[in-house]
Amino acid sequence: MIQKNGSLVFTNMTIRSVTPNANKQITQIHRYCVYEAFDKMGWLYVPFMPDNPGPHPSTKESIYILNKKLAATHNDVEQGLFAAMRDMLVYIDERSSDKQYFFGTDFFDTVWERMIDKAFGVEDKEQYFPRTRWLLDYGQDPRKKASAARYDYGLR
Repeated sequence: MIQKNGSLVFTNMTIRSVTPNANKQITQIHRYCVYEAFDKMGWLYVPFMPDNPGPHPSTKESIYILNKKLAATHNDVEQGLFAAMRDMLVYIDERSSDKQYFFGTDFFDTVWERMIDKAFGVEDKEQYFPRTRWLLDYGQDPRKKASAARYDYGLR
């Protein structure tokens, strides 16, 4: 609206007319990466195939977007996810007809232990792992148990 003195007055407050779609692009890239992962190796784990990811940025553009997000985030979980997605896209970008897909683990001892447990399982195995106790002079329980002296890499 124009006032009598000629100045402008905005009656509808508009903060931003265009919202950035970075999160939407990241979601599209993530859907593409999940689809590719299931296409290549997913059948080993589950008989499920996600929906086709639909339109998504090109591989080069996706790598650029992920590099920008990696530089801007300080969240370790997001950094791990973005780096894994970027690495997958770099691998796909360098694809040739003679590519072979490999997968593995750095914690084979834990995987082997899980397989043996599945085949010959020991009931209540946690009781065999040593624990310490904290003798504190305050709090509700003066003998608080500490976690087991074993790290299982989150494979429960």
